[in-house]
Amino acid sequence: TVGVAYMGELALVLDIADRLLHGMLDPVVRLRLLRDVLDRPESDQALTQAGVELEKNTWVQQLVREQWDDGSWGRLHSQDASAAQKVPTTEAGVQRALALGLDRHHPVLRHAASYLAVVLRERVQCRDPVENNDRWRTGVMLFAAATLSDIDPQLSALDGPFDLWREIALRTFRTGSYSETAEALAHRELTGATVEGSYLVLDSRYALSLLGSR
Repeated sequence: TVGVAYMGELALVLDIADRLLHGMLDPVVRLRLLRDVLDRPESDQALTQAGVELEKNTWVQQLVREQWDDGSWGRLHSQDASAAQKVPTTEAGVQRALALGLDRHHPVLRHAASYLAVVLRERVQCRDPVENNDRWRTGVMLFAAATLSDIDPQLSALDGPFDLWREIALRTFRTGSYSETAEALAHRELTGATVEGSYLVLDSRYALSLLGSR
């Protein structure tokens, strides 16, 4: 009975999506309906055309215009209030790109992914002001890894960060339930960070995004 009800609801959703496509839709909505709801193949002509139209979208053009030469949008995580740009951070730029329907193959996200991979390998420092605590280095790694995992979770640059946070999670839940003490000890031994009450605990959206990506 549940299966029949579910199939009925799914059929309704697909029917509504199909009917919406016959109206005057924003290219973002059109592309995401075709790709994410109706699951059209990449070779589908309507999906290809939606991608062409999406490139003309005001918000997509803003992302392209404000992306820096290195693939970032300036700072990684913390906004610079003095910066005269509409995309406040690299983190925000990636989220906007994905919400607009761009995928990992799009030049904007390919460029952003290259930058984030370089940050993870510590070949460049992000532009955010350095926090004077023992969490900052681990925090930058987590922000960059979580953002990169939203673009493409299978990139090799994520192997190290993913393995680290998986080990932290395994140690934290070793008894079968969450242990704040075990989590703090895991970080003390693996990252050197003091994490109690911080953005580095496992229920942060960054840790969940990274761990859930694979």
